Amino acid sequence: MIDEKNERNGTTEIIKRRSNFDFLFSEFPELAQWGIKAEKGYVTEPVFCISAIQTLAEILVNFIFEYEGLAIPYDNSQHQKIELLRLHNIISPKQSDLLDALRKTSNKIKHQGESCSKSEALSYLKRIFGLCCWFKRVYGIDESVPSQFYEPIPKKAAPPLSKSCEDIPNRLQQGKADTVTPAKPAISGDGECEEDENEDEDKGIRLSPEEIDAIVSSAVARAKAALGLKTAPDYTRTKANPSTNTLKAFLESKGLEVIDKRSSGGCLWVVGSRTQIHSIITEACTKYNITGAYCGGGKATGYRDAWFTKCDA
Repeated sequence: MIDEKNERNGTTEIIKRRSNFDFLFSEFPELAQWGIKAEKGYVTEPVFCISAIQTLAEILVNFIFEYEGLAIPYDNSQHQKIELLRLHNIISPKQSDLLDALRKTSNKIKHQGESCSKSEALSYLKRIFGLCCWFKRVYGIDESVPSQFYEPIPKKAAPPLSKSCEDIPNRLQQGKADTVTPAKPAISGDGECEEDENEDEDKGIRLSPEEIDAIVSSAVARAKAALGLKTAPDYTRTKANPSTNTLKAFLESKGLEVIDKRSSGGCLWVVGSRTQIHSIITEACTKYNITGAYCGGGKATGYRDAWFTKCDA
């Protein structure tokens, strides 16, 4: 458990979190599960930590492709996906550098048998936490994210490591990995589910692109089923009909800056902070029976604060 202190109305409230990635469970449980696997790997074997982080990164990148309405590259490689996101200015140079460095490190571990230090694993863990915070603020419905990252440490001594890392999956499969608990706060997020006890954790070493595609497709279907077809974000790249785009006309009539990318599979963006545009957005959501989310902006807005939707209204 992580005890996080929160000062409110002159009193100190203790918020218990099992993992730094718990904040993802409500909307992106797949990411949360792999974040927890990475934390467990960190306290037992850095090699497993890096592999789990890489899997989390691949799933996160696929989510971005779904949200932005981008076609998956022919070779379905992480390298090509990162390049496309960078070229479309969807992710920043710092974020693309992180994803690319992580990909290269993971490949060296997998294909060349290289090891990694615990400090290197912790660095990647902190940075992927920051990326997850950014992702939830931009693409999540609930914008709340943790303010700090806590270094995972074992409650008791971790089991001795073998001479090679070949039995790591077996140890994890047997449920012998130590529980993750906090140390002192290590770094702030740079904006950057309960775990299934029967889960086959040895698959955590690496998932195939097809398995990652299946995870994202399942998550999209789950979101639509939970929210209903009328209110669920449209991840299937349904194009809007410009001739009936009354939502855009309504927002522009209120004097708001509107950037509509839906005809090319993107989002309709309304530039402005939540406090500036909230009343008009609320009116529009009620009038057209739509949903959307506030975020720190995207490529279309030059990363200015904005509200976005994919609803076809």
